[in-house]
Amino acid sequence: MIILTYIMKDFTSDGKIKVAIGIDSSGLLCTDHFGESAYYLIYEISLDDRKIKFLEKRENVSKDFMENVHGDPKKFALIINILHDVDVFIGLRYGPNIKLILNKTNKFPFILRGRARKTRSVEDALDEFISHINEINR
Repeated sequence: MIILTYIMKDFTSDGKIKVAIGIDSSGLLCTDHFGESAYYLIYEISLDDRKIKFLEKRENVSKDFMENVHGDPKKFALIINILHDVDVFIGLRYGPNIKLILNKTNKFPFILRGRARKTRSVEDALDEFISHINEINR
């Protein structure tokens, strides 16, 4: 069983959370760091009945940002701006800015460890996240 090592800081007050899934230009999960995704698929998930609603696809306009150092805080700020209204980031990998996400925001980075790592399927990523919602402490 997967043990989550991070604690969800805040769920939305209406019993729903917004998640962003990082994908590449072909629509599969991005195998690079979350901040290098070509696009983010935004979904709303009901905590009561686990219903998933697709909201939109956002382009990652920060992916071509020239970092001065690996894990540049300016790139972190650009990603947070793009995903300002999202509660959970779902991805296969995260770079050094994961520390800033955890310490400076109310966002939760969820690292995929199951079937989605092999299939790179967005559906598998959503299934994996939903299967672990009860393990995430509020």
